[in-house]
Amino acid sequence: MLVSFAGNGSVAPMFNAWYTLRVHDLPLGEYREMQNPFIALGLGAEASREQVRAAHHARVKLCHPDVLSDAEDQRRAQERLVQLNLAYAEAMRQASRRESVNVTIPEAKAVARRLLSHGHCDSALRILAKAPNRDSEWYEIHGSVLLKKGEPEAAHASFRIAVRMEPQNPRYRELALAAGVAMRRKKTLGGMVAAWMRHVVGK
Repeated sequence: MLVSFAGNGSVAPMFNAWYTLRVHDLPLGEYREMQNPFIALGLGAEASREQVRAAHHARVKLCHPDVLSDAEDQRRAQERLVQLNLAYAEAMRQASRRESVNVTIPEAKAVARRLLSHGHCDSALRILAKAPNRDSEWYEIHGSVLLKKGEPEAAHASFRIAVRMEPQNPRYRELALAAGVAMRRKKTLGGMVAAWMRHVVGK
C-alpha cells in the first residue's frame, strides 16, 4: 500500500512523486501529513490563502537549512523545506479555488453584514464581490461598508443605485443623504486631515 497526496492539479503529481512512501515506514502523524497539504502546514482544511501564507512563512523560518550547522540536520531540513513548499503550492491552489466559488446573494449579504458589524470592511467587500447578482440591499450594504472605510464618494454612488432600484425605501435615501454630508465634510480642511489620519493608521 502506498501513501499518495490526495489532490488534483499540476502540483499534486510532484507531491506524489516525492512522497510516495510505504505506510509501514511512516508514523501515523506523518502519514496523515503526507495526505493533506493543510495538515503539513498545521492548518485546518478550510484555511484561507492568508492563513496558508502565514503558516508557510512561519514553518519555513523554523526549518531553513541555513540556520543549521550539522550536515545531517541540514539534509533533513532541506527535505522538510521541499515538503513545505509543495504543500504550500497545493494548499494555495485549493484555497484559491474554494474562495473563488460564487456564493448566493443572501449568503453574501448576511456574511457581509456580520463582517461589517465587526469592522472587517475589506473582508465584507470581498464576500460581496462573490455574489452572482446584485439587488438594492446589496448596494445598501456595499455603500455602508465604503462609508465605514471613509470613502463617502464611492458609498454615495452605491446608495444612489439602491435608491434608483427601490425609490420608495426611505432608509436608502437617508443613507445617500448621510454619504453626501460626509462627502462635503471630507472636502473641508478638518475632513482632509481626518482622512489623512485614517490613511496613516490604516483604518
